[in-house]
Amino acid sequence: MSTGGTNGEVNSDFLHSLSKQLQIAADYQHKQGPSSQGSSHLHHDSIAMSENDFPLSIGIDRAALTSSHFDSDEFLSARRHLPLDELKSQLIAHMKELKTELVELINSDYADFINLSTNLNGVDRMMESLRKPLDRMKDDATGVGSNLQSVIGSLEQKLEQRAEIRERKASLQLLLNISESVSKVEALLQISGSDNSAGPDSHKENISVAKRLERVAIEYNQMQYLVGKGTGLPFVTNIEWVGP
Repeated sequence: MSTGGTNGEVNSDFLHSLSKQLQIAADYQHKQGPSSQGSSHLHHDSIAMSENDFPLSIGIDRAALTSSHFDSDEFLSARRHLPLDELKSQLIAHMKELKTELVELINSDYADFINLSTNLNGVDRMMESLRKPLDRMKDDATGVGSNLQSVIGSLEQKLEQRAEIRERKASLQLLLNISESVSKVEALLQISGSDNSAGPDSHKENISVAKRLERVAIEYNQMQYLVGKGTGLPFVTNIEWVGP
């Protein structure tokens, strides 16, 4: 019913126009007389028939009219055996049938359309009953979001404090290493104050002093490296460095 009504609405203008043309052609045939009609039949016999699309039936094939490949010339050619008055009557009858189906289609849903306002009674109360729990859920979600944001902020602060503590720990370890290196250099520089007179042990003592000086140079280079890393630290700044 729905498909027929829709397709009929599409072709109703064509049917109306076609019926007018058929009326003009019928009036012309009546004026020409029987001889003209006979010659017209001879002329129609030379026109190719399209019986697959438009079967030679008395009624109107609705599928042919609603086809996307509809051709009015083929439609008329397939029905050339029918008098124009009869074809016009069939088209008019088909158009009336389509209009009737259209009216029935409208009427089938008209009652529901009229009752729409009645059926909507109470919808506001239903919406209100749904709105309250939804509002509560929204408030809860907002509260959870705020708490989560607060936790994230606190966590970021703790991470910053942790990074700062790590930096301080590294600085403290560097200061300890510098202090240890300074102590080693000071200990190595405290060479024995005994006289350097030649004797049996003078050669061994010279070797011991040479090794000690070598260790002093190594520790001094290590100390300079550590001091370079600790530039700007108060402990490093307060030390009075004496060049070699």
